[in-house]
Amino acid sequence: MKNILLIIAVLFNSTLIFSQECNSYFPQEQGKTYEYQNLDKKNKLMGVTTKTVIKKTNTTGGLEVTIKEESKNKDADTPTTIEYTIKCKDGVMSVDMESYLDQEQMKAYEEMETEIIADNLEIPSNAKAGDNLGGGTVVAKISNQGVNVMTLNFHILSRKVDAIESITTDAGTFECIKITSVTEFKMMFSIKTTITEWYASGIGVIKTETYDKKGRILSSMVLSKIK
Repeated sequence: MKNILLIIAVLFNSTLIFSQECNSYFPQEQGKTYEYQNLDKKNKLMGVTTKTVIKKTNTTGGLEVTIKEESKNKDADTPTTIEYTIKCKDGVMSVDMESYLDQEQMKAYEEMETEIIADNLEIPSNAKAGDNLGGGTVVAKISNQGVNVMTLNFHILSRKVDAIESITTDAGTFECIKITSVTEFKMMFSIKTTITEWYASGIGVIKTETYDKKGRILSSMVLSKIK
């Protein structure tokens, strides 16, 4: 009997450890929606993005959630919608970088053949200030009847945890890890920007700010509602 109780206790403690490991920096409650305001460099509203957890699945060593994301610019008639999966395994969150592609831009090539090669972008649940995080790349090769039309490259570089900070928005106050990175977009030309992101455990992105190479803010996205 004692041995059985010991086994049950070990299994119960393992479950607790599993839960803690996967309480990482992404939304996890099925059916919950997170609404964001997209702002320009003058802090004026450009549009709204909503992220809804439409599916949650337990997996070996972790879990997966499927996110439905809708973005609507204030001048657009219909929103742009994508779905993507965030995974957590052994305490490390990862997302396929294909979700970083500009869906409005990709619509222009939907009648052509598109080959996408994408890395996974990761955040460990035990991330702390000073940690260097791996970057990633997504490449979209677009062709028409076998002839290459263009190749789009998007890189995330120099990614690190700068600090642990408290961030307050209309949705509340959140304890966050602050991650900075450099992004490089290449098509027929190259554009580099600096991104600062604040992530809260169990929710995901709370705020992002994008800067040009001179350090001037270009745009931001801020969590405004949780429902």
